[in-house]
Amino acid sequence: MSDLSPELPKNYLNGLHGPGFQSKRWVFGLSFWPLQIGGWAFFSLLPLGVWLTHVFPDPMMRLVFLIRPLTGFAITCALRPLCGWIFSKKWNLGVLFLLSLLASVIIGSVELAGTLWIADLLGVNWDGPQTHGLVSAMLLMRSGLLFLWFVLYFSLKNLRRSVELERRNREAELALLRAQVNPHFLFNALNCIVDARRDPDAVERVTQDLADYLRFSLRESRPLEPLSRELDALENYLGVQQNRFGD
Repeated sequence: MSDLSPELPKNYLNGLHGPGFQSKRWVFGLSFWPLQIGGWAFFSLLPLGVWLTHVFPDPMMRLVFLIRPLTGFAITCALRPLCGWIFSKKWNLGVLFLLSLLASVIIGSVELAGTLWIADLLGVNWDGPQTHGLVSAMLLMRSGLLFLWFVLYFSLKNLRRSVELERRNREAELALLRAQVNPHFLFNALNCIVDARRDPDAVERVTQDLADYLRFSLRESRPLEPLSRELDALENYLGVQQNRFGD
């Protein structure tokens, strides 16, 4: 583009809408509820398999395993506002890791205690070395799942924030480029009008092309524009340039 000031870096526009950034746009499509529902639905396949294969003869014990995805879903939904508040504090990843680990152990222990209490009400017998080992495994699994949920939640939030910051930086660079290019282009177009002052038709044509191009360029930008509007703006720009440089 001949109207670019020589002081501007030639790679200013590189990457503003390039494949490097476009490949990250999938991050904006991530939302909490589809991932939340899909993740716990996938995990429910394990207790469902325990129920269908009769690994444990006691039906009440199988029921305890079957309701685990429901309790996990409810607990993590309740934790979402708190996690969002913690993430807004912009603590470093080490602090988030330690908080997630501590919260996973505490919440997993409380949840397991509640599960055992419900199991006692249902008449499930937890005596014996086999069930004691099962309780330890349940505690490890519950705490591990909660920790995994925390890690995924904070990782996706951090990734989304990084991509959003990158998008804003790119838009700011593009706005700066426009702010520097438009006055330069405008001055050249006005000089073109002055040079063509003896040709009223040329003055009218250049003025109209300039007005249409600036109207397109100065209005609020959007991520995507209709192709017809882009082509019209390009024709207006080339119309001004043609009057400056001829054929």
